[in-house]
Parts: sequence; C-alpha cells; structure tokens
Amino acid sequence: MSEKSLTTPPPIQWDAFVSKEIFEKFCQDNLGPEDSRLRSWDSCYLFFQKHFDEFANGSASEDLLHHAEAELGFYLASFGMYRSTSALFQRNHTIFRPIILDLFKTASEVGIRPLSDNNEIIPADKIEDLIQVLDEHFHLLITYKKTLYTKILMGVFGCLPAFDSNLSQAVQDFKDVKPKNKCIEKLNTGLKEGPKAWVDFASDTRVQEFFNKDMRPAFLAEPEKKYPIMRVIDLYFWSQQAGKQK
Repeated sequence: MSEKSLTTPPPIQWDAFVSKEIFEKFCQDNLGPEDSRLRSWDSCYLFFQKHFDEFANGSASEDLLHHAEAELGFYLASFGMYRSTSALFQRNHTIFRPIILDLFKTASEVGIRPLSDNNEIIPADKIEDLIQVLDEHFHLLITYKKTLYTKILMGVFGCLPAFDSNLSQAVQDFKDVKPKNKCIEKLNTGLKEGPKAWVDFASDTRVQEFFNKDMRPAFLAEPEKKYPIMRVIDLYFWSQQAGKQK
C-alpha cells in the first residue's frame, strides 16, 4: 500500500463555515413554528414517501392524484418557483400530474424506494434518470431548469439539495474557507456533475458524523422521524446564506 493511500483526509473545518451551534439555532428559529414556510417541504416530502407505492405501481386514486398535484405545486410556490416571471406562473397544478406519474414509473423501474434510514442516499445514476424524466417534460418550457428540477427532486424524493443561487454562492464560500479535499473540491450545482458530487459528499463519513441524529430536525407531523441527510445538507448551506443576509 502506498504512502499516499494511508494519508488521512484533512478535517472539514465546519466552524469556519457554519458551526453546529449556529446551525441548530437556525433550525430552531426557522423550523420550530408549525406554519413556517420551510415546513412546506415536510408536508410535500412526507406525503410522497407515505404514498410512494401507490404512485410507483400506478394504483393512485383520482383523489390522491389531485392531492399530489396540489402538494407539489404549493411546496414549489413556497420555495419561489411561482414568481410572476416564471413559466410555471402561467400554469395551474394539473401540469404536475404526468410528471409525478413518470417520475414514479422511472423510480420503480430503476429500484428507487422510500428512504428508510436518515443516512440513506439514492445513487447518482438513478438521480440522473429522474432528471432525464423532468427534462423530457420541461425542456421546452423552462429556462431555470436546474433550480426547478432539483427542488422537485428534493420535495418528492429528498435526494439532492436545491441547486439555486443561494446554494451556488454557499458552495463557493465553503470552498474558500476549507482545506483542499476531494469531496469539497468537486461540489457544484450543475445537472451533469452535481448529482455525483453531492452523493459523494453526503456519503463521506466526516459529513455523516457532523450531521448526526442530534443535529437533525424532526418532522413536526411525525416527530419520531428525522430529516434525510440531503435535506439537512440543503438547510445547512441555506443557513450560511441566511446568516450573511442579516
């Protein structure tokens, strides 16, 4: 074994970015209220996880499909996807039905299942299959596709951070204050390289140790359940930008 392979990866200096204490306070302040805007994600994610099999096997009722359209639409509106300048602003909730059906059809075909563990991560190649589905539906309609696609994937499957401008800036800030290591250097918000980079980052034991069960918010509706790691990472980077704006 070479000397290089025995080198211990440099520690991730979390306190130089957002410390555990600051992040915990951010979560308490922004996720504590039941009517918090950020809790729209909880409602959307838990709904699709609860009814995963019905959508995946094509047995969802008409009422459930109506609920799914509204759930996804309201979550996206809460997270800025219905601004008056967006293409979605000119559409109603029914645009989401064929997208939801095709996403779950593909999820079933490639073996994606509801997340059963806080640290479970959907493989990058399967995330790329889901992105392809979204592109088939939206590529002629949407110009801000990486933000919309990843917000949908976060809300439905909890498998990627949302690749918006806040995350892009936070990633750059993160790289500026960190010692060089591969899992940080490769972080980006591109639809081609991004999925694998974030899967690798979330799979790193140093990252998982930081985002341990005590660090994670719980769902208000189901307090025995903790957030999946990709959502916690998404919030962590978002909290850095929120802190800069104060």
